[in-house]
Order: sequence, then C-alpha cells, then structure tokens
Amino acid sequence: MGRLTIIDTNRAAELYAAGCSDAEIARQLGCYAPTIFHWRRRTGRAPVFQRPDGSIKAQIIDLMGKGFSSKEIAEKIGKPWPNVHSMMSRMKNPALTKQRNRENGKRYLERHRQMIGRA
Repeated sequence: MGRLTIIDTNRAAELYAAGCSDAEIARQLGCYAPTIFHWRRRTGRAPVFQRPDGSIKAQIIDLMGKGFSSKEIAEKIGKPWPNVHSMMSRMKNPALTKQRNRENGKRYLERHRQMIGRA
C-alpha cells in the first residue's frame, strides 16, 4: 500500500462520484482510508456521508417488533452487527424506555427504603 498513482486517482474519482466513502474507496484500491481522505482534501472534494436508507430502518423496526436480537437482525439484513446495534439503540421504543425507567425508579425506591429502615 503506497501512494496513489494516476490510474488509482482516476478510479478513486469514479468511486467518489458513485457515492463511496473513503473506507470503501480505500478497500477497493488497496490503500489506507487516510490516504483517500488526504487525496479528497487535496482535490477539494467533500466527504461522502452515507446514511441508512428508510427501507433498512423499516426492516430493522419490523424485525425488532418480531423480537429478533440485534445479531439476528444483522444476519437477516446483511449488515454488520455494530451498525445494526447502534441504529437500534437510536431507534429505541419510547414506550419501552418509559417502562424501563419506571421499573428502575421502583427498584431505586425499594433500595432507598431498605437503607432508611436500617438506619
């Protein structure tokens, strides 16, 4: 892995135009992502931010509703588990979060009452 050649920069430009991220371009060219980052900055190109499209979110929500774990969902939709897990944590069901908070609050009160009773 070394400096980009003229052919590599042409290919990098094609991949950039196709919407590939620095990491994807680097993977396809066999170099490091920082190399692509610096090439992109030298040539005045903006970073490519790839957001998951609505269909992936819809699939995740559907599978979450069916009770699948994040690892199972990742396998089913063909995405890396850490990405799916972080998306799921950002899409927490507000009703479940409220219920969890209530349960945690009850546990806190019980412990507090026990401590007061001992004092």
